Amino acid sequence: MRSVADLMPDIAPQLVVGDMDSLGDVDRDGWEQRGTRFDDTWDGQTAKDYTDGQLALYAALNEGPQRIDIHGALPRRDAYDHDHFLGNLSLISEARERLGDAPDDAVRIAEPLETIALCRHRLTLRRVGVGLNRVSLVACGGSSRVARSEGLRWDLAGLEVCAAPANALRNEFTVDATTVTIEMARGSAPVYVFHNRYDQDAHA
Repeated sequence: MRSVADLMPDIAPQLVVGDMDSLGDVDRDGWEQRGTRFDDTWDGQTAKDYTDGQLALYAALNEGPQRIDIHGALPRRDAYDHDHFLGNLSLISEARERLGDAPDDAVRIAEPLETIALCRHRLTLRRVGVGLNRVSLVACGGSSRVARSEGLRWDLAGLEVCAAPANALRNEFTVDATTVTIEMARGSAPVYVFHNRYDQDAHA
């Protein structure tokens, strides 16, 4: 709920689901007055086989969406909860399977300065702002090979994306590119694509 208030102050969630252990002193009455429903099915059940993120995803998928944006999924600077972040990455893959033939950008972790999507076939990214836009590819396992790329400073065509050592990090939109397209080779394993935006030029 704090992520919603911080990232999307004009949006009231339709549904809150999970064990509610992180709600703290959240004003439930205030949210309910804005139209939010709290599903107490899992309230207090921290010893369960699903993460709150999974429960929220399943609830969203049951509504028959065409697109899913996952917010508040990145590690918190004050907690370094990277296990949750890695689990949240798997939500993208899980949702993509459920959405079938939807385009690769139909499911994303979406934050103000970063989006993450799973590229199985073809993914197009759009430049945000006038500053530096960086693009990184991270292998999910198996053999991942890029067939074609457009709009990147370093062309990735023919590159086998390695899990270790990582070899496709911190590429950049070309100066005049408004979009970047990444197309995977037939039969390739998917890759996670990270798109980071900066208000001004940033250096490694």
